[in-house]
This record gives sequence, structure tokens and C-alpha cells, in this order.
Amino acid sequence: GRLLRWDEHLEQRHETIQAARAAGQLELVVPRPPYRPRLFPPMDLDEDARRSVERASGWLLSAQLSNGAWGLESQSSPDLGSTCAVALALRESARILGNRGGRARIDRAVFRGVDYAVDRLRRTPTTRTQLDAEIGQGAQDALAVLLLARVYPEADASLRRSIDGAIERAILRLESADRARSRDVDSLVGRALRA
Repeated sequence: GRLLRWDEHLEQRHETIQAARAAGQLELVVPRPPYRPRLFPPMDLDEDARRSVERASGWLLSAQLSNGAWGLESQSSPDLGSTCAVALALRESARILGNRGGRARIDRAVFRGVDYAVDRLRRTPTTRTQLDAEIGQGAQDALAVLLLARVYPEADASLRRSIDGAIERAILRLESADRARSRDVDSLVGRALRA
């Protein structure tokens, strides 16, 4: 048979996944709330370090916007990359604090951030952000994939389906950005060789 180009492979994979979802073949039924955080034992920290983590977590929680996102600065416009980075940091702080330090409040905030990330990846085309400019194009999508992969084992079937779709879209965006960078490099090399 003929070899598929990578973008053709991705398109076929996407169509296969969509067909399986439509036929109900990918649905998992797990009777539990949408997000069940894992309970980790608290880390062995001295009280000063623990209080520092609690204060930092408190500040991050206070900076969360009403839509579940965080911005680059306190109460600034929502930003996908910042939301994912903060949600990851809060998950780590919850692990550090164990069942102390407002764990339920942290878990709710992380879940709201996950909802924002899934919704943003579902509805919004790629826009270059300050994070992308500073770190590299696709940084926000990479952070979204990391966050969503971390919460996936704790999600119910409905949220897992949403996360699957969001991760798939983020990966497609990352691959598209990578192809665009490759074309830019090829163009620069071609111009340099012709010069």
C-alpha cells in the first residue's frame, strides 16, 4: 500500500476516533463525580515551608478569575498557558500540604481551571500569547496537554471524553505549529543557499 503523509495519518486517526465516539464505542461508564483528586500523604516539610506553600496557594486561589482561568498577572485577562501552569502548581501544593491547607478549595480551583482549558481548546483558534513569545510557539498547548494528562486518571467518563478531545486538538495545534516552523526553516535555508 501507499505510505501516508503524517497529516493524512492524523486526519484518518481523527475520523476514526470521531466515528468510534459517535457509535458509542469509546464511552466509559464510571459512576463517580467528574473529578476525584488523589489524596497524597503530605510531604515532610518544616512548618515555615508549609506556611509558605499555604500562603502562595492562597494568593494563587485569590487570583483565579470568575471563569476559572488565571491571567499573566493578578486579575488580568484569561490566559490558557497561565491557567495550566497555575493549576499544575496548585496540584503540587495540594500534594505538599496533604489533607491540610484548604485542600478542597484547591481541588475545586484546579477543576475550574481544567474546565476553562478544555473549553478554550474546544472553542478558540490558536492565538499567539506572551507565553508563546517568551518560551516558544505552542507553549500554552504543551502546558494544557500536561495538565489534562495529569487530571485524566481522576476524571469521570464525561470529563475524560472532553479531555480526550482537548488533548487531541492541542496536539494537532502543536503539530501544525511544528510544520509551520519547519517550513520557515526550509525557506530560510533555501534563501541562504540561493544567496
